[in-house]
Amino acid sequence: MKSLNLIRIKSLILFGILFLSLASLSSVAQSSADLTYGASFGPQMNASIINGNSWNNYLDTSNSTQSVRIGIQANLWVNKMLSKEANLQVGIGYADYGFNRVQENLAFKAKTYPGIGTGMIEDLSNSEKQLTYQYRFQYVQVPVLWNAQLYRSPNFKYRLYFSGGLALNVLLRHRLVAETITGYSIDGNTRFVLDSSGFKASPIALQLNTGVKMEYRLEKGKFFVQPLIQFFPLSVSSGDRKVYPLGLIVHVGFEASLSDLKKWKKTSQADSQ
Repeated sequence: MKSLNLIRIKSLILFGILFLSLASLSSVAQSSADLTYGASFGPQMNASIINGNSWNNYLDTSNSTQSVRIGIQANLWVNKMLSKEANLQVGIGYADYGFNRVQENLAFKAKTYPGIGTGMIEDLSNSEKQLTYQYRFQYVQVPVLWNAQLYRSPNFKYRLYFSGGLALNVLLRHRLVAETITGYSIDGNTRFVLDSSGFKASPIALQLNTGVKMEYRLEKGKFFVQPLIQFFPLSVSSGDRKVYPLGLIVHVGFEASLSDLKKWKKTSQADSQ
């Protein structure tokens, strides 16, 4: 019964996100004068909160600790002005979440994750041995953000916004990648891509975002930097062990209106002549 109720709650939340996305896109189509279009790319730092069965069910437990991993995001954006001090930001893009676990100071016969060689260290050398396990959840992401102005410079070039909203994530791929440190190999390999990660990734995940957006206006378009704190309130794993990713993303991008793009076109044509 609990699992059924949880599915219903997830379905209602996801329906609400989809409805909000469709409504925002509908409003976008009504007035092109208040629209800007953009793209961004940025690094993100990831970790995860993990509940449920412990790592003792798997063979990567000796000296295994979680560490931060670096992922990336790339997005296309449409921005709709709601007022002089607020706008709606709707996007679609790629996001790479997850976490790392690290085994340090591996000794002879120390256990490794199944699929890493024979499942244990068989090298008798005294060289330093370490394995980093990268648990990756890769998504197509649809974020919907509300930006409220906090500050505007007198010359209108600088603006600072509060940003907050939700994102719907559709799973592309979930995998575990294990890598050794430089100069150390297992059965001649330094990198292992494993089908089994010990988690059953959910096909759809919900994400919360909060942060700020800083804009710098140019004659034609504007640059922006948008750091966001991200958290998944529902587990991205449907198995016994629950995973709640969290992280920090810094979007760096550029936006322009249709009139800005026309100015760029005229300028390029004039330069070519």
